[in-house]
Formats: sequence, structure tokens, C-alpha cells
Amino acid sequence: MAKIILSEILKRQNVSKRQLAMRMGIPYAQVFKYFQAGFNPTLKTLARIAKALGVKVSELIRDS
Repeated sequence: MAKIILSEILKRQNVSKRQLAMRMGIPYAQVFKYFQAGFNPTLKTLARIAKALGVKVSELIRDS
């Protein structure tokens, strides 16, 4: 099963959840949902996150 490692990437880049929201042009409340248990993003959402962080979609996912 794949695991989204968004928290690790934010920490590595020293980017806050609020900063991610601003980069994506979406409300903080929406980004907050990305960190809740059961977050199951679409490929489109993963692509938007990756673009905002300057990484590849594959870097957001780790096989567990």
C-alpha cells in the first residue's frame, strides 16, 4: 500500500501548511484535510501539491 509523505516533504523544505495553501491558491482548511487520516487524494490533487512544492508526484508517495 502506498503512503503519502507530504509532512516529510514540507519539513524537508521548511514549508508550512499555510505556505502550501498560499502556493496552491486554496484555503488553509483544504490543505488541513490533506493531513487527516484517510486522506485519499486524486491524481489531480497530487499533481497540484507536487507543482506547488516543486517535486514530482512520485516523490509524494512511498510504498509501505
